[in-house]
Amino acid sequence: MEFKSTQAGSITAYNSDEGLHLAQGRQSALWSEMDEGVCPVGASMCNVGGELLNKGKRVYAPVPGGPRNCALCRFFVSGPRFLGGLVAKFNAKGGEIREKLLLLTEAAKKRRKLETAAITADQGVNPVSDYARLAHAEEVERGIQEELELLSQSWIGQLKLIKRIEAVMKERRAAAKTGKTALVLNGDMDDFRVALEECTELDLWDRICRNSDVYQSLDARVPALRRARLFDAMLARGGRKAVFVTLTDEQLIEVGNEASAFLRVRLGDAVTNDLAIGRRTIEELGIGEELEAVIASSVSASKPVALPGVRVN
Repeated sequence: MEFKSTQAGSITAYNSDEGLHLAQGRQSALWSEMDEGVCPVGASMCNVGGELLNKGKRVYAPVPGGPRNCALCRFFVSGPRFLGGLVAKFNAKGGEIREKLLLLTEAAKKRRKLETAAITADQGVNPVSDYARLAHAEEVERGIQEELELLSQSWIGQLKLIKRIEAVMKERRAAAKTGKTALVLNGDMDDFRVALEECTELDLWDRICRNSDVYQSLDARVPALRRARLFDAMLARGGRKAVFVTLTDEQLIEVGNEASAFLRVRLGDAVTNDLAIGRRTIEELGIGEELEAVIASSVSASKPVALPGVRVN
């Protein structure tokens, strides 16, 4: 079957026509496939995947944020069969942004405190040291702001790709009614829906952790720690012993996913979120013993990964 440009453009999402043209002109064996899409140049041109710097000489900047920040690369292409992975990466990026915002809040608080001290301090009380600390605090805050800006750009880039894929899927359904063939689908995606919605802290961390079971490229260690705190607080409010604080990184994900599945099936999402914020308790709902049993069973089934080491006698 011929791979026509107009047809390919209607069923793929991409950041520039160059990515699409490269995908057409190269054998798929040279592609680098990821959870969220495809790099048609095998992840070998990250150094020129950014914006155009000199049109006459065709000089391009590197991909913002460095290699593997695919959502901002002009070569990157995606499509409906990558939608699940793209949404998972979008949620994970949202978690990173939340963490960075907390750091920025703390940095700004520290900087304001030092500003006040510098203004009100007596001139003879080590003014050089005070201003040096203030300058350092301002530098730290600027660094976090720059990191946050880059994360936000990537997050928006992922959202744009998701929206383009949604449009592709609508076209695909329309094409199916007219007998045309779609090329880039792997399985039936007609019932897949994407909703951009506000979510609770538990929902955010939990979605990232559960998605990591399917998409191995997701790093769910920090989300698992954040979710574990919520689960241990949930247990403590119900008069139960905190468990998650004793688990390894791998167990935090596995056991947390089991606990989440139990709560959401048993109680539903709304009540589970009520438990997370302290509006309800597990004892009030009569599920304390059941939850502990689920957690204990999952802990027993999970085996901590043994790390190589050197024994000294």
